[in-house]
Amino acid sequence: MFVIRTASSGDVPAILRLLQEAGLRGEGVDKHPDSFWVLEEIGNPPRIAGTLGMEVYGRTGLLRSFVVERERWNPQVGVRFFLLALSAARERGIDELYLAAPGFLPFFEAIGFTEVEEGQLPEPIREFSHLRRAAGSGEARLMRCRLHRVFDAREEAPSLRRNPEGRGNSAGGCGQ
Repeated sequence: MFVIRTASSGDVPAILRLLQEAGLRGEGVDKHPDSFWVLEEIGNPPRIAGTLGMEVYGRTGLLRSFVVERERWNPQVGVRFFLLALSAARERGIDELYLAAPGFLPFFEAIGFTEVEEGQLPEPIREFSHLRRAAGSGEARLMRCRLHRVFDAREEAPSLRRNPEGRGNSAGGCGQ
C-alpha cells in the first residue's frame, strides 16, 4: 500500500537517493522540497519509493524527476501518482505543463502530452537549466500537456488532501 503526499524537508535525503539511483540531478530539492511529491510505501518504517517534482512559472509548470523504484513500479500506482501531480498542478492554477522525456513517450502521450520543439517552449521554461541539458543531450523529447484537455470540466480530478498524520498532503492509499 502506498500514500502519495507533498514532500517535506525530512524527505530530502530519500528524494536525493532516488534521483541519484536514476542518474538524475538533485539540484534545488533541498531548497524547495514542497515542489516535490513522494510515493511512500506504508510499513514500519515507511519507505519513500518514488518522487516527482514540479517547477512553477506563473501559469506554466515543468515536471521533472519522475522516478519510481523499479521493484515498486506497477502501472496502477505509476499512473495514479502521475495523474495526481497533474491534478495538483491544475489546483495551483497551472494551464500548461512541460517535461523532457528520455523514454516512456506512449505513457505521456496516453495521458495527454504532445511533442513540441524547443522554440515552442515559453521563455521561463526554455531558460531552465535542467530542461536545456535534457534537450541538448538529444536523448529526451520535449512534451507539453494542456491540462484542460486532460481533466474534463465535468469530471472531478483527484485532489490532494491533508494527511491525517499531518505529514503533508495525501491522495490516500493506492493498492500495490
